[in-house]
Amino acid sequence: MASKTSAQNDHIEVIFHLLLLHPERHMIGFESDEEILQKLRERLRSMTDEELIKFGKDVRKLAENPFQKQLEEARREWKPRNQLRDSKNK
Repeated sequence: MASKTSAQNDHIEVIFHLLLLHPERHMIGFESDEEILQKLRERLRSMTDEELIKFGKDVRKLAENPFQKQLEEARREWKPRNQLRDSKNK
């Protein structure tokens, strides 16, 4: 059972991840990209294995391109239709 504090920390982590993905859109202070990365590295080093795995999975979800999956599905649907059309035209 997740405590309220744990849920709040998860929310904070997601926001933190979003800031790292597009720091130019969310500049609040005057930290350079290198300073931001250094803080991230320090934070990652302090995580347990489980926390690091969860962090990686969360960032991977945020970095996925949902349109790429839609494009792949559209191509998967188109391929048999196109092959069928080509075979009818021969």
